[in-house]
Amino acid sequence: MVERRAVNAMVTGSSPVPGAAENMKIFAIYSVVKTDGKSERLKTFRKNYDELYELHVTLKQPVRINENEVNEVKQIFSRLDKPNSRIDVIFNKIRGDGKVLMLDAEENRTLMDLQKRISGLLKPYNSYVDGDTEQYEIDFKPHITVARNIDEQVISSVKEQLIKILPVEAFIDSLTLAIVDHISPEESLNPNNLTEIKF
Repeated sequence: MVERRAVNAMVTGSSPVPGAAENMKIFAIYSVVKTDGKSERLKTFRKNYDELYELHVTLKQPVRINENEVNEVKQIFSRLDKPNSRIDVIFNKIRGDGKVLMLDAEENRTLMDLQKRISGLLKPYNSYVDGDTEQYEIDFKPHITVARNIDEQVISSVKEQLIKILPVEAFIDSLTLAIVDHISPEESLNPNNLTEIKF
């Protein structure tokens, strides 16, 4: 089994979400992005500018649910109409959001349709941990985050390094449902909190 590193949003904090009741859980769905080991330059780049969690595309942003809804969410997840084979993805465009750099994917109808199916089936679960992420889900732009907390004085130089790595050829061959008590690396990396479906 592939070592799991959770959705970035699920690993960035180390304390419970403020105001979350004890009987609440948080869930998200993502796909790990694999590069067939061909992207050594990207790994080197990320060692300098990013946290080395597994690259992933978030398909359902972190949402709060009641503990009594966990089995229902797991059942919906297990019945997803998944692709018959892996989804090849090419990341070829740099996008910056403040001090964060992402690589956007080329248009990929299969990936877009998968995300729409997932967000449609799970639409009733809409208590987003971060209100801004609901819009990310609606305006889905598949990407991988590759650099964070970049000083504004060096961002142009960092982008130049990143341009030399493009395009990044990758693939997705699984979906992961993460259900945690609170947002923390320990919770997100615990295999007992993760359910994976392979294509």
